[in-house]
Amino acid sequence: MTRKGREQIIMQKQGDVAVVSLLSKRLVESASIQAMYEELQAIAKDNRTNKIVLNMDGVEYLSSAVLGKLISLLKLVRKEKGDLRLCNIHPNVAEIFSVTQLDRVIGIDKGVKEAVSAIDKRTLGRKRGWLPW
Repeated sequence: MTRKGREQIIMQKQGDVAVVSLLSKRLVESASIQAMYEELQAIAKDNRTNKIVLNMDGVEYLSSAVLGKLISLLKLVRKEKGDLRLCNIHPNVAEIFSVTQLDRVIGIDKGVKEAVSAIDKRTLGRKRGWLPW
């Protein structure tokens, strides 16, 4: 039996980073948002992955509920000394992150390669006790 959130994401590992591609163009229905969040939680908990890159290449619109779920996911991975980064953000979505100033809280990169590199550098600094900036 597959979980409902599975049809909305594809996960691949790059080293110890989970690269999760979101497949929905519009993330607006509360049931599908909750299912997606539960799947992302499962990736973080079940795979013991505290480094997650969300590839949002196909996402053109999202509701404010998604923002709340992303903040919750960020708290979850940071509690485990990891990080969450986003990449391939559509201009409409980037505007939402800018207006809400979440782009100051959640790192946003141009592509997957840049996000994986940034997340590795950031968590490496935490492991050694360096300041993250």
